[in-house]
Amino acid sequence: MIAVEEESVQPGVQSPVQATGLRYAGRIDLNNSNHPHTMAILEVRPGSRVLDIGCAAGDVARILSQRGCSVWGVESDRVAAELARAYCKRVVVGDVADLDLEATLAGTAFDAVLFLDVLEHLLDPAAALRKAARVLAADGKVLASIPNVAHGAVRLQLLGGRFRYTDAGLLDRTHVKFFDSAGVEELFKSTGYLIEECRRVTRSLEETEIRVDLDAFPPELLEMISRDPEALTYQFFVIARPIGGARRAPIDARPLPARPGEPPESQGESGTELASYLKGEVASLEAVLDQVRCEREALLRERETLHSLLDRQRAETASERETLRSLLDRQRAETASERQRISRILSGSIQLMNRLEASRVEIEEASRAKIEEAIDARDVASRALATVTRERDACRKDIKRLARQVADLSAGLVRQREAFHGTFSWRVTRPVRAVARLARTLVGRK
Repeated sequence: MIAVEEESVQPGVQSPVQATGLRYAGRIDLNNSNHPHTMAILEVRPGSRVLDIGCAAGDVARILSQRGCSVWGVESDRVAAELARAYCKRVVVGDVADLDLEATLAGTAFDAVLFLDVLEHLLDPAAALRKAARVLAADGKVLASIPNVAHGAVRLQLLGGRFRYTDAGLLDRTHVKFFDSAGVEELFKSTGYLIEECRRVTRSLEETEIRVDLDAFPPELLEMISRDPEALTYQFFVIARPIGGARRAPIDARPLPARPGEPPESQGESGTELASYLKGEVASLEAVLDQVRCEREALLRERETLHSLLDRQRAETASERETLRSLLDRQRAETASERQRISRILSGSIQLMNRLEASRVEIEEASRAKIEEAIDARDVASRALATVTRERDACRKDIKRLARQVADLSAGLVRQREAFHGTFSWRVTRPVRAVARLARTLVGRK
């Protein structure tokens, strides 16, 4: 089944399946025409007798019963089936693949049989369609929704080298069959149905549950995929009827005489029975003729459709081929331009590297010369410092020697003065010393 996310007709009111949190819960919005449940509900005439195969918890049955329909359901999940009983006249718990619908439903004829998101979960969907044909009324129809495995999101995922199943949706991990448009047509054709209408439920590449990085693909490819109508088809909604009418018994199931040409009277039957038998045979032959005519008309329509599809496919192929050719030419031109640009960049880079290498050599040589000059200057300074140090040491020695001499002279003068003090000469020269002091004083004042 395909997961649905819809708004309720009555805001805030949840369906039973949502209340229990069952898988594929959904609210049905009859204003949303782009949904298979809406298509199915609006396609069923009010007051019809409906068989909903895979009815889940009865979301569709609830709306149909409100429209005056008598709904019977078939559901393999017991919990969902119990919820559906509130909206169905009868719910059969079981797998449609294992049920004899004619016997189980006691020969009830239905105006519509629903396969909404069911056929892709069956190992033999064709057998289920044949069973449905046997419980349809004379003008009954089958309504089925089937996911499209050829949706653009799946194609892009494959182009990206991935094929990942999801919990719901196109690649639901519980799907056992996958269909594109041709597969849907083949399924119904092989089971004796004539597709009256095949509608499309569409979703863009960004609206599916499959996460694809659109920026990783060329815009031209995305545009080409978007132009294909089937690339946006999320589900097919099929309206089909059995060819020749439903519930008609095959001719080989009717009673025949014991031997060819032997009338029923030989077996004890009356002429009235013979006439009835012949009328039945005529009716059967007319039915077969009608069936052949219907099949012929269907084949003619199919042939016209195939011719139309073939012409369209040829036109699309030619257009795609031309688009791919133009893309290839443009890619080649861009590649050549890119190569030239890279070549220019490499040439400029090589020249720059050569200039940088020459500058490096010049800088190293200049640095080496300056270092050598600095080393020489350091050696000269070291020698000068050594000379100055020696001269300083010599000066210190001379100063110490002179200091000792001065000390000796001072001591000698002190001794001489002490010896001279109090002598006759000292007394005689006192006036002279006084005059000398006075003269120094006067000179100092001037």
